[in-house]
Amino acid sequence: MTVGALTAEAWSSGEAARWLEARRTERGLVPLADGLVGVVSHAAAMEVLTDSRRFTSKFGTAPQRREPVGASLNLSDPPHSTRIRRSLEKPEFVASPRWASLAEELLAAKPRDLVADFAQPLALAVFGELFGIDDPQALAELGRLTRALPRAADAAAFRVADDALLEWLRAHQGRTGAFFEAGAELSTVDQLYLQRLLAQTGHESTAMAIALSLELILRDGLELPDEVCRGGGAGDHLHNTLRAIDELVRVTSPLIRFAREATEDTELGACGTRFVVFFPLVNRDPRVFVDPQRVDFARAPNPHVAFGAGSHACFGAGIARAVLGSALSAFARRARPKLISSAVLKSSVTRGLDALLVAWS
Repeated sequence: MTVGALTAEAWSSGEAARWLEARRTERGLVPLADGLVGVVSHAAAMEVLTDSRRFTSKFGTAPQRREPVGASLNLSDPPHSTRIRRSLEKPEFVASPRWASLAEELLAAKPRDLVADFAQPLALAVFGELFGIDDPQALAELGRLTRALPRAADAAAFRVADDALLEWLRAHQGRTGAFFEAGAELSTVDQLYLQRLLAQTGHESTAMAIALSLELILRDGLELPDEVCRGGGAGDHLHNTLRAIDELVRVTSPLIRFAREATEDTELGACGTRFVVFFPLVNRDPRVFVDPQRVDFARAPNPHVAFGAGSHACFGAGIARAVLGSALSAFARRARPKLISSAVLKSSVTRGLDALLVAWS
């Protein structure tokens, strides 16, 4: 197996993670090709992700170096990326009681597929509410287009899916709503690529975290803490809820990788070397996480990087936690269904499920 074999099939089968783990050096690095290094240790990942002066994102987040087209949020460094991020923090994004109600409503129908009929519609509906997309058809089409991206079989298929999303965004320029107005003060190309990033990351990764968490709970018979089952709360109650949610996010790690490039010689590698951080392996680094394969709802501290770190840490992490909490709380209050089967999402960028079939008693 070579770096070219880190395919969607290899990730879905677990072979890619095993291959990387078996080849890690003492520093948690994996030589992949000339000028390309994998990062599987927590310490090295934090160095790469948090030092934007020595490790830049402007050449893309994929293993292959790509000249930037527009300086979008994830293809630029501070201070430019900071200004873009600040434009997204103006709205007051606060968890809504409607999310819990929607989760209850979706589960009341006793869906057979917890991916297509629960996790995805819940996450997409929250995205639409937060960003003011009140046209159900437009929201559904946006969901369909963005779901195609991580499911692309190869680079050519990804470009086709990406072009389709960009064309949809161009066609909808000028609509009202926080999503279509995001980054209005930016150049046209920067605004387009910002909206593209929001669409790519704003709901499907949350849906996959929900689906993977439910599969884990059903497969291993995990009992959620009482605080999660009750939902809401404050103080210690909320602290324990967030601790449990973060443990599920650590274990599921929906985002597979994020690449940065060294701008100077470093202890990790020479100038021009591209470093690919593999989040699922970093979040199981045994030097940081005791018994990393075990789900420990009381794990503390829990410095996982499922939401990234540094200047490119996910700005929607709080929303993702809130939606996941609403889903888990609603699920815990119903009679637990029987797991029938699951279909693993075949993707080299996202961990998740295409289906999670259950039977309700």
